[in-house]
Amino acid sequence: MSPTKLQNNIVRNRLTFVVFTLSIFTLIACSGGAHVKPDFEAALQKHIEAISNRDIEAFKSHLTKSETLYTIVQNG
Repeated sequence: MSPTKLQNNIVRNRLTFVVFTLSIFTLIACSGGAHVKPDFEAALQKHIEAISNRDIEAFKSHLTKSETLYTIVQNG
């Protein structure tokens, strides 16, 4: 292999590594980190206060904006 082709391969490999590494960091940053389960007692208290105060904006802020909706059923 000629020195020019070898240098091109080295540069290409380094660029590929940099792009791959940056992609991984971007995915990690966009994922929002570890999922933290909401504090039920605090959420319940805020929800009850919003209902008691007839605060529709506070009430709407407790509704889910994602695909996950935590609910409580009759058997707990």
